[in-house]
Amino acid sequence: MRRVFAFWPLSLVPFVVSLALVTLRPIVDLKITKAQQDLSAIDLALGMYKSTYGDFPNEPGGLAELTHSGGPPFHIPQDPWGNSYHYRHIAGTDSYLLYSPGVDHRDDGGSGDDVILGPKTYRCSDYGLNCPPTASLVGAWIALALAVFSLAVGIIGVGRTKKLHV
Repeated sequence: MRRVFAFWPLSLVPFVVSLALVTLRPIVDLKITKAQQDLSAIDLALGMYKSTYGDFPNEPGGLAELTHSGGPPFHIPQDPWGNSYHYRHIAGTDSYLLYSPGVDHRDDGGSGDDVILGPKTYRCSDYGLNCPPTASLVGAWIALALAVFSLAVGIIGVGRTKKLHV
């Protein structure tokens, strides 16, 4: 009986590998999150600008006005794909559009693959997100389930073996 359970720690190898395959999210998802965090910070800076000057920056000056407004220094970063963030404001209105052109570097006016601040479902063809499960992903989930089961059987078996020898 002792020999049967002697190799249960080997079940940790497929467990770790399949866990990594299943849980590692694409880098793209992290880039979208980073772009949304940047957009949120810019949105906050635009709100502070409006409270100071009574209106949002005008279209020609755009986001550059945030860096030269006389308030605390504000740095406008590039988006995670190396693009500038886009800002559209119609003078006299109380709204604006703020977005990143996204992975294709094309200005779609906040639609298409552009990253916006609000909720949006990004297409599989653009970012590899929200895709139907592939055979390899299903296989990884099955391997993970088998590895967890094997690990549990090994731990239970070791516990029973120790009780028998005591």
